[in-house]
Amino acid sequence: MKRLLPIILIIAMAIGLVSCSLEDVGGFMGFMSKNVYGIKANMQDVQDATKKIDDAVTVDGDDITIDLDKAAKVIDNIGDITASPQKKEEFQKELAKPVAEGKGAEVQSALQSSITTVIAELPAVVEDEKAKEVVDAIKVVLDKAKESISDNPTKADLATVAVINDMANLAIEIAADPEMVNDPDKAVKVADRGLSALNTLKVVSEVAGVNLLEGIDVSAMMSDLGKSRDGEDDDLQKYFAMASKNVAKLVSLITKDGKLDISEDLLSGKYKWVLSQARAVMASYELMAKPYISKDKDLKNLDTIFTDSRIKRNLTPDDLILYFECVMMTTADGVRVYDEEHIDYVYWITEFKKFVDNNYEALMDLGNRSKEITDYLDSHPLMKDLAEKAMDEVTDIKEEGSWNKLGTIAVLIAKANWDKFLLDVAGVSTFSELVEKM
Repeated sequence: MKRLLPIILIIAMAIGLVSCSLEDVGGFMGFMSKNVYGIKANMQDVQDATKKIDDAVTVDGDDITIDLDKAAKVIDNIGDITASPQKKEEFQKELAKPVAEGKGAEVQSALQSSITTVIAELPAVVEDEKAKEVVDAIKVVLDKAKESISDNPTKADLATVAVINDMANLAIEIAADPEMVNDPDKAVKVADRGLSALNTLKVVSEVAGVNLLEGIDVSAMMSDLGKSRDGEDDDLQKYFAMASKNVAKLVSLITKDGKLDISEDLLSGKYKWVLSQARAVMASYELMAKPYISKDKDLKNLDTIFTDSRIKRNLTPDDLILYFECVMMTTADGVRVYDEEHIDYVYWITEFKKFVDNNYEALMDLGNRSKEITDYLDSHPLMKDLAEKAMDEVTDIKEEGSWNKLGTIAVLIAKANWDKFLLDVAGVSTFSELVEKM
């Protein structure tokens, strides 16, 4: 079977190339569910939510303090805001404004100080394995957010950090009572808090609002590709065109003046903040799934998730797609690859920056210029190596964190009621078989 270059997933996962059969990963992709709202907008909800964020900030000259617990109360308003596209649009306009006009550096410092305080409150020692994994994961999210906050934070940035803070508070509770994640019958609080965090991030986080396969009927796409097992460009072209606008939207989030926006030390810039958002989104999904994932790292234990009646089927394939995209973005960020030309180890980001910088215009017009991207990737094998190593970290349960990611994917498939479709498409009977096939 010819190894395909599914460009849509290349950008979705922000790793340059996912070099595997589209039939194998096709089940992880879905088309956007269309929610229809008929409720007349009441902007009082937006004003109340905005006020909660504003009230969390105290400005005394150049001295700024931020109460993340206060800002996190915006979570309580999200349900009302998402009930109307008009409310959501208006709220996001408010969120795009700076936290304090003309005091960006001071706000950045205040947010970093607040995050430092939250990190210090996380327990240093957690005996229970699953509870420790939760605490460790949230600490990574906090660390990455702290180092990547811009020098002029917006209210959306503050809201994102506030949601992470709320998840940190939950992690502290879990460390004190590990049964919250070890006993599925006691998982309601964890699942609900994770879902609340997720729903808020979908409004305040830019990366959570990008669905690269929106409007694409994946069933039809896989059927078309199945007619030509080699995956010729003609088969893929129309799907590139469908995804083109959303690809451009994602590329715009991580670039500035046609270049990947990242600092020389690779720690800050728009790209790194997008990754921080992705980590927060990923953490919210993993909190929902944690109680249902076995400690025993045997792939067959993941199959029981699909027969667990305690798992509510209350999400959509969109959630599976978003989580999978965030996993690939954040996993690949730490991959190191041996570069024979330079006889050194390099972070994949070095090559990814070259990829984006050299192909910016083509990425912004993928529907018409996908061949340019394909040709570039074919001539730069290091990009393929990077992607393959990233995929290994996700699918190889021996890798740290991989088991939790696979378990979360299984839970999301179950919650989206998508297991039968996915397994039928992949030609397997169990999730464990699908993972082994990958």
